Parts: sequence; structure tokens; C-alpha cells
Amino acid sequence: ELDAMKVDDGITFNNSYGTGGTTVDTGDAQTTATFTKVIDGRDWLDTDSFQFTITPEDGAPAFEGADDNGVSTVEVTTANDKVDKITGTDGTEDVNGRSFNFGSVTFKTGLLTKTFTYTVAEVVPADADKIPGMTYSGNTATLTITVVDNGNGTMTATPRVQNGVFTNSYATSVDGAA
Repeated sequence: ELDAMKVDDGITFNNSYGTGGTTVDTGDAQTTATFTKVIDGRDWLDTDSFQFTITPEDGAPAFEGADDNGVSTVEVTTANDKVDKITGTDGTEDVNGRSFNFGSVTFKTGLLTKTFTYTVAEVVPADADKIPGMTYSGNTATLTITVVDNGNGTMTATPRVQNGVFTNSYATSVDGAA
């Protein structure tokens, strides 16, 4: 909000400025805020299910559907969009993956320019619930969203994913005892 300006005859003019905020939908095809779950060592099975959390850091707003602590959880299955290739610093790599995102997060007015940080991690199940032969990813990804007040009543939000590929390895073991 702008400061009030007082004129000599006692009239006060109050000017105010605000935006309607902005919402980032990480599931939008135009948004680069998607993550990839990869299984190395076998194809995806219809029974495969992996859970991921996104946690807001340092007062960042929570995603829609978050719990009381601001943490959102998604499940990744064969129903998620298939990913055959990923591009990294070493070029393009063939993978056996599925893409996932966390839906929408809304940024309110009055921010000017600020970068918000979120931590994404795979939820490793209890031993009894693990897929036999599967080694779960210990990767932690970071989603940053930079929100800019454009000065004309609108805001722009730019997401950036770092370290967004989670790879689980599958291997069978054969007991040699007869």
C-alpha cells in the first residue's frame, strides 16, 4: 500500500495497489515443475505404487490439499504419464519412468519479488511394505518458485526443479542353497 499524501486544505488521498495473487499448477503441460519416478531393472507393474511428499520451507505457502503441517503427498503408479527419455547434463537417456506433480499452489498479493523453496522426497515404506527386490531412492529434489509483482496488478511465477529424477533399482537374488 502506498503512503497517504496530505494536501494543505486537510484532504487526504489514499492510494492503494495490489494484485490478485497468482496460482501455479504444476500439472499444467506448460509448467516445468514435474518430477520423474524411474524403475531400473524391470518394467512397471500394475501393483507398483510409490509415494512422494512436498514440504514448504521458510514460510512458503502450502500446495492445495496439504496436511496441517503444510505437507502434500502424491501417489505415483502406472496411471501416471509414461516417461521414456530424460535429458540431463550428459545428454538424453532412455528410462522406464512415470511423471508426477503436486497440483496447485497459490501466492497471495503483496509479495513483490520473492523465491519460495520446497523439498520433494520419496516416502520409503516400512520394511514389511517394501516391494521385494526394490532399492528405494534416497534422492531429495528441490522446487523453487520465483514470484514477481509485474507492477501492473499481475504477478508472474517461474518454477524450477533441481534433481527431479527419483530412481529405484530392482534386482532379484537367488538363494544358492538347495
